[in-house]
Amino acid sequence: MGKRNNKVWIEGLLSIKDVGTTELDGKAVPVVQGIIASGSPELGGHHHFVAYGRLAVETIAFVQAGDEDGPPQALVTGWLRSMALDRNIAEERVVSSVVVADNITFVVNKEVRTRANTLFNQALQGEDTSAG
Repeated sequence: MGKRNNKVWIEGLLSIKDVGTTELDGKAVPVVQGIIASGSPELGGHHHFVAYGRLAVETIAFVQAGDEDGPPQALVTGWLRSMALDRNIAEERVVSSVVVADNITFVVNKEVRTRANTLFNQALQGEDTSAG
């Protein structure tokens, strides 16, 4: 499925649900999956997103940097990818969607941004960022 006519912009509180790696062109790249909450889940205001590579590392850094302040406010832009899930409801296949992030802009104060940049740079240099 291509990106054509599937562009999305979602603003809300960003939280990470899973961090890992995936193979892309024969290399292991970081991947982060999470939720961008733009409203109540009952009204469809929770959206799944996925980010790869440097964007995944940056996302982890911003969430870690602002952890004590709660989930950061963010704008996720990307494209919507629909996929069938493994579970069935009333004999019908469930179709869900995920936003494949092209960019994530974090709306945070200068202190959080500075901490995130430090964590991001440490991660790129291969240092352990879990203690920060």
